[in-house]
This record gives sequence, structure tokens and C-alpha cells, in this order.
Amino acid sequence: MRVSLASLAVVALGLATQVASIDPLVVKGSKWFNKKTGAQFFVKGVDYQPDITSTSQIRDPLADSSICTRDLPFLKDLGVNAIR
Repeated sequence: MRVSLASLAVVALGLATQVASIDPLVVKGSKWFNKKTGAQFFVKGVDYQPDITSTSQIRDPLADSSICTRDLPFLKDLGVNAIR
């Protein structure tokens, strides 16, 4: 699968915008806290791994921006804040 430079640039720009709007975390002991609010931060993650298509080729969902765009609303509805 080929990924165009333009699609990578769009994804990178989107991620940079999101990262700029995330509050920093601090570690106290074995727990994480939001630096601005002091609220404890809980990781709510998913294992978003490559899968095998009907042609037995490994496909990385993060390399295909259309798949990421399709799945992001579902991850947001689940409250996911970490992707492995």
C-alpha cells in the first residue's frame, strides 16, 4: 500500500493541532494527574493493530488515513485517550 506525502502531511497537521490542545500530565507516585486541573488521569486505551485482509496481507490501519478517519468517531465515543 502506498501512502502519499500529502495524506501524511494532513495527518501530521491534525495530530499537531490536537497535541497543542492537550493539557500536560504530571506523575505523583504511581498515578498521573492533569497539571492544570489536578484531576487524576485514567488511561482508557485500545489495541488498534494491523489486521489480515482476505488476501492474507497485513494491513496497518494507521497507515491508511481513510480508515483512521472512519474509526476516530467510534474511538471518541468510547472515550479512548490512548492507542497502542
